[in-house]
Amino acid sequence: MKRILPPVTIAKIRPVITLLVLIAGISVLSGCAAFGKITGSGGDLKKKAAITAFGNRTRMASDEISETFHHRLTAKLTRACSDTLLVTPEEKTFPDYLKNLPRLPSGLVDNYAFATTGRKHGFNSIVTGNLLDIKIDEEASGFWWFKDTRPYAELLVGVEVLDTETGARILDERLSRKIKIDKEAFESLQSEETRMLPLLTKPLQQIADDVGASICDAINGQSWKGYIISVLTDKVILSAGKDTGLIPGDVLEVYDSSNTIRGYAGQQFFLPGLKIGEIRITAVYPDRSEAVVISGKDFREGSSVKRK
Repeated sequence: MKRILPPVTIAKIRPVITLLVLIAGISVLSGCAAFGKITGSGGDLKKKAAITAFGNRTRMASDEISETFHHRLTAKLTRACSDTLLVTPEEKTFPDYLKNLPRLPSGLVDNYAFATTGRKHGFNSIVTGNLLDIKIDEEASGFWWFKDTRPYAELLVGVEVLDTETGARILDERLSRKIKIDKEAFESLQSEETRMLPLLTKPLQQIADDVGASICDAINGQSWKGYIISVLTDKVILSAGKDTGLIPGDVLEVYDSSNTIRGYAGQQFFLPGLKIGEIRITAVYPDRSEAVVISGKDFREGSSVKRK
């Protein structure tokens, strides 16, 4: 005779479910702590990123506004992107072509030219953007018979991060910061723009920190990659060297990166290709390296390489 078990009620099994959920949560947290930050297939090789000077499209044509933002952004990136080599306009190695951004007839940044030239300089990514707007206005505050208007100043910044392997944007974001101002400051700012800088210094720094955090999230999510810039009879030359951590003996995989696809408004993108061989580093210089072919063929300028 079969024994019939009594029905199990939710009340009876709830403690068991709760315990299992807690154990699962502890396991996940322990796993995160144990493994720490995942660096990707690039290993300990440092990525390189170019940071262009952000344009100023606001109604304040002030160099001080741009400089305050740029200096704070650079400081934030230096702290938050510690595993990335940052090349800024202040450095001698900063390419001239990034000082006047190439554009398509549509007015969009020429991402293909960006990526092609960026590869020659060993950049994994290129950061650009604009101070878009500085808005002084009023908004309703309070409720019922306590309603009033509250003046404010708002900053809007646009930022883009371009991946040189594909030419695509891995970040395209608009960020804003709003601060309260008093009535006297509001009335003054309507007519005296020269007095805006002291008021805007703090929100400029805050939004620069926000922009820097978004940039680092995008850059840190990439793995290291390098590029072949010359193919000779007995060796290949890379646009990455000692500055990225390459050493003689390193073995890298080579990938085809010659196929492209057309996009919106004349934009052109690279299609990541298949592995076509392997190379071994034989000599390194500050920002260049030499390698010999281990296997494969049809290597060409622009082929991407990754740590095996």
